[in-house]
Amino acid sequence: MNTPPHKIAWITGAGTGIGAAAAKRLAADGMHCILSGRRVEPMDTVKSAIIAKDGQASIEAVDVSDASAVDAVARRIATEYGAVDVLVHCAGINVPNRAVASLTPEDFQRIQRINVEGAFHCAHAVLPSMRNKGGGVMIFISSWAGPYPSPIAGAAYSASKSAIDAMTHVINQEESRHGIRACTVCPAEVATEILDQRPKPPPAEARKYMLQPDDLAGLIHYLVTCPPHMCVTQVILRPTHTGPFEQPPS
Repeated sequence: MNTPPHKIAWITGAGTGIGAAAAKRLAADGMHCILSGRRVEPMDTVKSAIIAKDGQASIEAVDVSDASAVDAVARRIATEYGAVDVLVHCAGINVPNRAVASLTPEDFQRIQRINVEGAFHCAHAVLPSMRNKGGGVMIFISSWAGPYPSPIAGAAYSASKSAIDAMTHVINQEESRHGIRACTVCPAEVATEILDQRPKPPPAEARKYMLQPDDLAGLIHYLVTCPPHMCVTQVILRPTHTGPFEQPPS
């Protein structure tokens, strides 16, 4: 009896936070997880943790804002492991100076390149193989700031997440006939490293009340394992306790 092949999950932003937690959760379910991000060292740690629990993981370092580099990674994955079954796009940034008056054009553009263009590059790279395979799941980690823009998240970050939400809806409209499903996950505060980029990072005591990376990993696993006839297009979630964890920047 032949052993069925592992499903292939490609996770961006996989070195820390939601991406790392999602990779560990999907690997525990038997998927071969391809870890991508700009920094190899934290991904090595995630890979070691997965392998220590008899999971399968590989590393493909990439800057998602570089379209040609993303395409090259997607081709290597297809050649070495097979078509991507699941894309979990977690890569994203914000900057400390978020108020419109202090936000620089360079920072605004950098956020769009990584958050929006990066999401598009990854989706575009896996789309042909998902079509050929007859289906696939794309999950984009958006933010509460997508449907609910705010000064705390900032204009640039809120705009980038709103754009991801719009792109995901269009992917579903265009690709459902190919068995491809896309979902944006829009959490409010999650206790990850990105909080340290706030003008006033919330204290450790406040972070205990926030959503945790493992919470999102469990949700991602649910979305990935939904039956093929079921498409969850967007999930909006927040901590039960909502703070305030920080005042808007001036």
